[in-house]
Amino acid sequence: MSYNAICSEGVISLSNAFQHISRVRNLDLSHNNIGCEGILHLARNLSFLTHLINLNISHNDIDLEGALLIISNFKEHDELYKINIHQSSPCIFSSGDTL
Repeated sequence: MSYNAICSEGVISLSNAFQHISRVRNLDLSHNNIGCEGILHLARNLSFLTHLINLNISHNDIDLEGALLIISNFKEHDELYKINIHQSSPCIFSSGDTL
């Protein structure tokens, strides 16, 4: 779902469906227009994706609060192996590292 101009409203709708699609293993939302509200909603609903191993939200407008919420979910997922927040905001992870 990368490069689809998905905004926060789109991510909110998508994440509301997570409880019905729990077997998703890879979720690539990179290069979209996801802002703070969408990232916060995504973070709150990640627990439904119990088989998620790779989350790519790079190249979006993620602030520090959203990044920390996503990272805190990383600790709660046994299978989640990789979160990519590369070039998401100049105020966080300016080196563009993958967590």
